[in-house]
Amino acid sequence: MTWQKSIVSLTVALKLLATTAGVAAAEVQQPNPRQPRSHSAIGGEIYQLAGFTPPANLGKPPTAGGGSRGGYCARDVALPNSRVPLTPLVPALGEGDEGDWGLTVSERPTFFVYVPATTARQAEFVLRDEDWNDIYRTQLSISGEAGIVRVSMPKSKEALVLGKNYRWHFALVCPESDRGFVNEITVEGWTRRVELDPDLATKLDGKTALTRSSIYADNGIWLDALSALADSLLDSPEDSALVEAWENLLASAGLAKIADRPIVLTSSDRTP
Repeated sequence: MTWQKSIVSLTVALKLLATTAGVAAAEVQQPNPRQPRSHSAIGGEIYQLAGFTPPANLGKPPTAGGGSRGGYCARDVALPNSRVPLTPLVPALGEGDEGDWGLTVSERPTFFVYVPATTARQAEFVLRDEDWNDIYRTQLSISGEAGIVRVSMPKSKEALVLGKNYRWHFALVCPESDRGFVNEITVEGWTRRVELDPDLATKLDGKTALTRSSIYADNGIWLDALSALADSLLDSPEDSALVEAWENLLASAGLAKIADRPIVLTSSDRTP
């Protein structure tokens, strides 16, 4: 019976070893939270959660790059949902060159800004070229509720030039202070229109918003990745797959603090 006991002991030891190895392998293979994860979309299409991959070797704009984080109007401090300041939705991945751009393939892109709860009821958006010439300027009516505002360039404005850098500003026009002063809280970002690669265009053709956003994000085309999901979210705000993809996209670009904030409509959504 001794040899039988030995076989049983060996078998148990091997099972324990296999179990331990399996757990270790599972721990090693845990996905990186910044990387896209595969999911099954409605209708059977396989898509990935959009995870932003910064474009490489673009350098910085000729003047100050990146997106500044703003403050609050003087009377906003006591308001709920005002802890996160006015923030442009541009990648916030660090101090390197790769985190400062919001690229687009669109002739007239859409820009996004998080607006905290505010006493301001007016905002201004300005898009300029590198020589400080106005390309697009508009006044926006806002409700004062916290949320992500989008500003779309109208078709009547000239298209962005391929390869050119553009600087945009978004300002809250604060109410008069007790001393009669009116100030503005401003944030900014940079964009550049790049050419849509034919192979990428083929991959995008006929795909859902979820898949298009993932493809754009994986290729560093930030503004179009946002727009693809935002348009669908406004139509279907309760779609859990869209919500998850949106939150994952913002978190992957260092914007996790505002990833769960709603997209709100403004007067710019009615601009022809």
